[in-house]
Amino acid sequence: MKSSVGLIALVVALYFAIKWDIPKAMLYPTVAVLLVVCLFPALNYYALEASEKSFNQTTNFLGQPVQEFSATTITVMWGMWYMKAVYMLVAGLIGVVLQRIRYPEENYF
Repeated sequence: MKSSVGLIALVVALYFAIKWDIPKAMLYPTVAVLLVVCLFPALNYYALEASEKSFNQTTNFLGQPVQEFSATTITVMWGMWYMKAVYMLVAGLIGVVLQRIRYPEENYF
């Protein structure tokens, strides 16, 4: 659901970007980063589905045994905030490369 709302917002943002004639040098990297951000909830879901389900037997404060869910490496790596920043950086770089390939005459660098 959150991904759907994000994708609708991305389409609306693209409409206004085209309507207001925003330069393509900014459009491609921005769209790439926004697309990754819109897909974070869906990617979180797939990371949890792909991770191996495991439970640890621990004790609570009364000494009674309880089962506790433990995350696997893929879930922990995806959920860390700095990894999401790395994913956005990679998406932005891919957007810059696409912009340079399609419109080599338009750049700000």
